[in-house]
Formats: sequence, C-alpha cells, structure tokens
Amino acid sequence: MLSLVRSLLLASFLAFLMPILLFAGVWTGLTLLAQIPALTLLSQSLGDQIMHFLNVFGSGNWLSGVLVIAVTCSIVGALFDGYIFFYHQYHQAVHHHPMQ
Repeated sequence: MLSLVRSLLLASFLAFLMPILLFAGVWTGLTLLAQIPALTLLSQSLGDQIMHFLNVFGSGNWLSGVLVIAVTCSIVGALFDGYIFFYHQYHQAVHHHPMQ
C-alpha cells in the first residue's frame, strides 16, 4: 500500500509540474524570439494569445489559469497511475491463480 501512495504522489507531482514547465518554456522561448527584430510582432502576438488562453481558465488571471491546468493534470495523472496500479494487481492475480 505504501508503494501505491508513493507512486500516486510522484505521479501527481510530476503531472502538476509538467504544464507549469511547458508554459514557462513556451514563455521563455517567446521572450527569446522577441529579441530578433523581424519576429518581435509574431512573438508578441503569440504571447497575447497564450495569455488570453490562460486568462480564460483563470477567470481573468493568467497565474490562476496555469494553476487550474496544473491541478487538473495532477488529478488526471493520479487517476491514470491508480488505474495502472490496480490493473497490474488484477492481471497479476488472474494469471498466477493457483487453480490454473
């Protein structure tokens, strides 16, 4: 049971961290892209669209939007991990049944 809890916590944490790192990486890339004079307008336009997307999920606040997406991914990661854990336990019990 400790294995399940540890696995769920790790999966939840990593699933929470991934969208945050994704948005940070995209934002960093757009900031670096804005340093090229020919691509400044494109970078600003993409940045505005991403901020609008995050504002929708965060009820007007981009940081809340990132956190809502991260928490949702964390819940989904925990559900997938729990499913895989119980699926593995079930199939291991079925295939190693003493009556076979």
